[in-house]
Amino acid sequence: MHGNHTKYENTAAMDKREAIDKVKAYKALVKEYFPVEKVYLFGSYAKDSFREDSDIDVAVVVNHIEGDFFFIHPLLWKLRHQIDDRIEPVLIERDSDVSDFLGEISKYGIEIV
Repeated sequence: MHGNHTKYENTAAMDKREAIDKVKAYKALVKEYFPVEKVYLFGSYAKDSFREDSDIDVAVVVNHIEGDFFFIHPLLWKLRHQIDDRIEPVLIERDSDVSDFLGEISKYGIEIV
């Protein structure tokens, strides 16, 4: 790799600790916009099976979505640009999680505190 690399480029290798730090920063940013109950890192970084090109899977858990889901969910994607483009957020409304996706994430993911 040559030249300067910004936080937006997906070319730099990252370890699990760096992924957790990025998710902590992302959580703090998201909390400025709406009440977040919990945030989890899940997927390859949580399972230690990440590669250089892995994305950072993030579950953003709220009790209830106040307002328009179709405004909030895209906002999560826009906010990731301020931290790292590899962040792939999933918005989970606790009361509406009929598939128990949150149960799986809380079992195998890493809660970011």
